[in-house]
Amino acid sequence: MRRMKFTVSVLLLFISGAADCYELARQDNYLGDLGAVIVTPARINQSPDELPTNVSVITRQEMDDAGMNTLADAVEQAAGVIETGQIGTYGSERRISLRNGGSKQVLVMIDGRPVNELYRGDADLSEIPVDNIERVEIVKGPASALYGPNALGGVINVITVKPSAEGLAGSLYSSVGEYDFQNYRVNMGMKDRRTDSFFSFSRNISGGWRDNSACDNRNFSIRVGYDLRGAGRVSLSGGYSSQELELPGKIMYFSYLENKWVRYSDSDRYSSTPDALIEDEKEYGVINYEKDIAREFTVRAKTYGNNCLEAHADPSYPLDTESEDQTSGVELQADVPFGITMGGDLHEDRFQYSSAIDTAAAMDRKTYSSSFFIQEMVRTDRLTAVLGCRFDHHSEYDGQTNPRLSVVYRAAERAKLSLNAGRAFRAPTFGDLYAKVSGMGEGNPDLEPEKAWGYDLGLEYRLFDPLTGAVTLFRNDLEDYISWAPSPTEADPFRWTPENIGEVYSQGVEVEIRHEICRGISQKANYTYTDSRGKITDDELNTSKLAWGRKGGEDYETLKYIPENRLNYSVSLKTDSGFGAHADTEYVDKRWTLDGWDFNGSMEKELPVYAVTNAGISQKISDAEIFILVDNIFDTRYRARYEYPLPGRTVRGGVKLEF
Repeated sequence: MRRMKFTVSVLLLFISGAADCYELARQDNYLGDLGAVIVTPARINQSPDELPTNVSVITRQEMDDAGMNTLADAVEQAAGVIETGQIGTYGSERRISLRNGGSKQVLVMIDGRPVNELYRGDADLSEIPVDNIERVEIVKGPASALYGPNALGGVINVITVKPSAEGLAGSLYSSVGEYDFQNYRVNMGMKDRRTDSFFSFSRNISGGWRDNSACDNRNFSIRVGYDLRGAGRVSLSGGYSSQELELPGKIMYFSYLENKWVRYSDSDRYSSTPDALIEDEKEYGVINYEKDIAREFTVRAKTYGNNCLEAHADPSYPLDTESEDQTSGVELQADVPFGITMGGDLHEDRFQYSSAIDTAAAMDRKTYSSSFFIQEMVRTDRLTAVLGCRFDHHSEYDGQTNPRLSVVYRAAERAKLSLNAGRAFRAPTFGDLYAKVSGMGEGNPDLEPEKAWGYDLGLEYRLFDPLTGAVTLFRNDLEDYISWAPSPTEADPFRWTPENIGEVYSQGVEVEIRHEICRGISQKANYTYTDSRGKITDDELNTSKLAWGRKGGEDYETLKYIPENRLNYSVSLKTDSGFGAHADTEYVDKRWTLDGWDFNGSMEKELPVYAVTNAGISQKISDAEIFILVDNIFDTRYRARYEYPLPGRTVRGGVKLEF
C-alpha cells in the first residue's frame, strides 16, 4: 500500500506542477506524436483526431524507453488490457486478454496478417520480438466486421518498420542481465527514390530463473519495397524464427486425496517437469501490391503464407509430439470514391499432429474460409462515421454476418465523443473441432462459433495542449461460449467434449491520461475496471456446478484471472544532454483461479493484489546510448498464475549504437 501511495503522490505532484509548465509547452507548440497515421480501426489511413476512444497506440519510442523485448512487454500496460498471463522469465508463454477475458477472443496480426495459432486459437506474444516494430495499434471491442474470426474482444495489429528517410541507417543493440540473459539485435534500413528495404536479426538467450526454464531464441526478418512508377508499388517480406524453450512446470498441484493445493517443493525455483522441452520454427512470406487507379481509387492485393513446426517432449511424463500449422491465402481491398472500402479474402488452414506415445491422437485436417466486407466512411468538419459489414464462410460451420458502426463527433476544439457498436465471433479451433485426448474425449465438429455484441461510449478531452484524458464505458455480451463439458456415452461414461454451453458478459470503464508536463518530461496513466462474469446455460451442467455454491451468485460467476481493478502509471524524462529516465508501475487487483466452466469448486483459490514497479536510466553519448534497467525494483513476490511463481528484482544493462 505504501508503494501505491508513493506512486499516486508522484502523479499528483506532476499534475500540480502542470500550470507552471503549460506556458513553456504552449510556446513550443509541443503536442506530442499527433502526426501518426493509424490504419487498423478502419483499414484505411486515419489521423488521431478521427479515432474513437477504444483505440490505443504504443510507439517505438515508448518501447525503447522501457527496454521492451517482446510484444507482450509492449502491450501489457495499455488501457483495456486485462492481463498477459505471465508465467516466467524470458521465453515463457504470454497470451493477452482484452475486455471479454479470453485470449482466444483476441485477433493478433502483423501488418494485417493473422498469427493466432490454429490448434489453440490464440497467439503467444512472447514469441513476437520488438526488433522491427514501428508501433502497435490496439482496437478494443468487436472487430469482426473488418477482420473476421477471433476479433471478438479486440484486435492487436503490429505495424513493422518502413524506412522513411533516404539513405542508409541502422542500429546495433546489446544487453545482458541476471539469469544469464543476453540480447543481441541488428537493424538496418535503406531508402532511395524507388526502393526501400529493412532487415532485422536478433538472438535472445536466458538461463531462466527457475530450474529448467532456459530459452534460446533467434529471429530474422526482411522487407523490400519497389516503386513501379505508373504500374504501382510492390513489396516482399519474410521472416524466420526458431526457439528452444525449457518448461519448468507448475510449482503446485491439487491433491484430490487431501482436497487442497500442495507444493512440490518449498523452493519457488523448483521444476516439476525437469526434462520438458519445446522446440519450434516459424516462417512466413508476404507479397503486397498497391496501385492508385485514380483520385480516391486505390487497389491493394496481398498473398501470404505462414508455417509453424513445433516439437514437445517430456520423457518423464511421457510426452513426445510434433505439430505443424500451415496457412496460405490471398486478400484484396479497394478504396473507391465516396469513402467506400470493400474487399475479401480466401485462405486455407491445415493442422497436422502426431504423437509417438498416443498414436490414436494423430490429426491431419484442412479447413477453408472466404469472406467479403464493405464499409463506408463519411467525413465532415466535425463528424467521422463508419458503417460496415462482413460475411465470413467456413467449411466447417455456417456463415457469419457481422455489422459495425463507429461514430466520432468533435463536439468542440478540445473534446470529442465516440460511439462503437458491432457484432463479432470466435471460430472453433482445430482443437475444439478435432482433438483426440486419451482418457478424456474428443473434439466436436458440430460446434457453433462464439458470438458477441459489443458497445462502447467514450469522451476524450484535451484540458490544455499537453494534457489529454479519455473515458470509455463498454459492454460485451457473448453467447455460445465453447468449453469442454461432460458428454458421456454407454461405451465411455467419462467422456468429455467441447460444447456451446456458456454465456458471458463483460462491462466496465477505461480511463486514460497522457500528459506532457513540459518538454522532455511526460507521464501517462490508465485505469480499467472490469466486471466480467459467465454462466453455464445447460440446465443439467449448471445444477451440478451450483451445488458447490461458487462465488458470484446463483446465475453468473466471476471469470478466471480477471481483476476488477487494474492501474498503470509511467513517467519518463529526456534531457538535451542525452540523459533519460523512465519508471512505470502496474497495480493488479485480486483474481480467482477458477472460472464458471469448472465443476469442482474446491479448487478455487484467490490470488492477492500486487503492484510491480520497473525503472531505468540511460545516457546518450554521440551515436551510442548506455542504459541500465531494473525490473520489479521493490523485489515484490507475486504471481500472475497461481501455480507459477515469478522472480523478484532483476537487473540488466546494455548499449545501443545508431548509425
